[in-house]
Amino acid sequence: MERIRYGCGRSLITQADAQARFLPSHSPDLNLIEMMWSKVKDMLRKRPKLALI
Repeated sequence: MERIRYGCGRSLITQADAQARFLPSHSPDLNLIEMMWSKVKDMLRKRPKLALI
């Protein structure tokens, strides 16, 4: 399966009666680690602030 041309992949997808879904090169909504860090940051923001005197 090395060096498969672009058009060949398309024909394989068609033969399998499937659909190709093209995803953006960078999407934080689809990246699980980005969602995890978002939750961590949210938890840290909600923590009470420490008073340094």
